Parts: sequence; C-alpha cells; structure tokens
Amino acid sequence: MAEMLQDYRRQLIERYRTQPEDLRSTMSRYEDKSLHEPLEPGGWSAHQVLVHVRDVEAQAFSPRVVAMAEQDDPEFPDFDGEAWMAAHYTPSEPVPAILEEIRQARELALQKVEPLESEGWNRTGRHPARGRKTIQWWVEYSVAHTDEHLEQLGRG
Repeated sequence: MAEMLQDYRRQLIERYRTQPEDLRSTMSRYEDKSLHEPLEPGGWSAHQVLVHVRDVEAQAFSPRVVAMAEQDDPEFPDFDGEAWMAAHYTPSEPVPAILEEIRQARELALQKVEPLESEGWNRTGRHPARGRKTIQWWVEYSVAHTDEHLEQLGRG
C-alpha cells in the first residue's frame, strides 16, 4: 500500500511539473486575434483563462503549498480569482510572461514538495472555506484546476 501511495505521489509531482509546458503548447495554437475572443458566448477568452490560471497558482496554490512545507498548520486567507481578475486583468499582458510566471510558481512549490517524505505530504494548512487540508490535497487541487482549464483551452 505504501508503495502504491509513493507511486501515486511521483505521478502527481510529474503532472504538477509538466502542466506549465502543456499550457505553453496549448496556447501556441492561438493567434493574436483569437487570443482575446471568448471561448464560449459570454465567457472568458483564452488569454483571460491563462491569466486566471496564473493568478490562482501564484496567489493561492503555490504559496499555500510552500507555507505548509515551512510552517505548522498555517492559516490561509481566501482568494477570489474572479474578483482578482476584475481588479487586475491587463489584456496586453504577453502570453510568454504569463506562462513563465506559472512555471516559476510551480517550480517554487516543487522545491518544497519533491523532497518530502511520506509524512510531509500530510502537513496541513487551514482555509476559511475549505477547512484543514494537506499538502497533497492542495497539489491535487492545483493539478485538477489546471487540467480543467487545459481542457477548456483545448476546446477553444
């Protein structure tokens, strides 16, 4: 059982590591004109989706993973990705810069996650809406969130 869990965590880390490149590859199919067209009626554009992924990763997911690795049961503020987008979105922000920020946020978290022993994955942090969650849960959530948006971008 322990070996299966270690295997799962190795695969999770690998997916966590490769998603920024998957985003880069997916975004490369968008031309400048289609980059800002809604992916669906009334929805976000590919550029907005990418900015959202970066903002959530850089403002919430990665800092939480790092904090849990460094502190005992830290408390996290809530992060409203849509409100952040409304206040901070810049349509002219270059895609390569956004992709690089995602890669850097992930790299920072990977430096903390990769050396963890089994019990380290169970370190916790407290979130006002989600409650007490482990490092593993936050990494899984980050991967699932990015996969959801990769799928959305792939449909565009």
